[in-house]
Amino acid sequence: MHYAKVSIKPRGNFVSALWNDGSIDPGIVANGPGLYWALVTDHYGCAGRDSILLNAISCPVGFFVPGAFTRNHDGFNDTFRPSLFGDIGSYLFRVYERWGNLVFQTTDPDRAWDGKYRGTPFDPGTFAWYCEFQLNAQPVLVKKRTTVLIR
Repeated sequence: MHYAKVSIKPRGNFVSALWNDGSIDPGIVANGPGLYWALVTDHYGCAGRDSILLNAISCPVGFFVPGAFTRNHDGFNDTFRPSLFGDIGSYLFRVYERWGNLVFQTTDPDRAWDGKYRGTPFDPGTFAWYCEFQLNAQPVLVKKRTTVLIR
């Protein structure tokens, strides 16, 4: 399992710290769930101890592409693009019209196709798409299917 790293550092002016892992650094980097504690001492010799419990959360990982979109400007499904969940290493997305001509291409996962080609809207119909991507440092994957542009 892959966890994000979290920096933990006590507040205040302390001259020393002792962490649950034996570290005496002013702060530590937690790289997984668990209970972390520190015993700190200030310049008067006063000591205090506190802890923090880090819980793991499940974040989605994967790939989703809708089967249709509307382009009717109602604020729902007006554009078309894959949704990728995870750390994106590489990305290429293309859309082709029914005769196989490329009508949209991007390497930006946040950029979506609006159902137009050079500013001119397409009539409703079926369009082929191709997506090449890499998630979470895994091998590059290729997905291809079709989507329907609905009026």
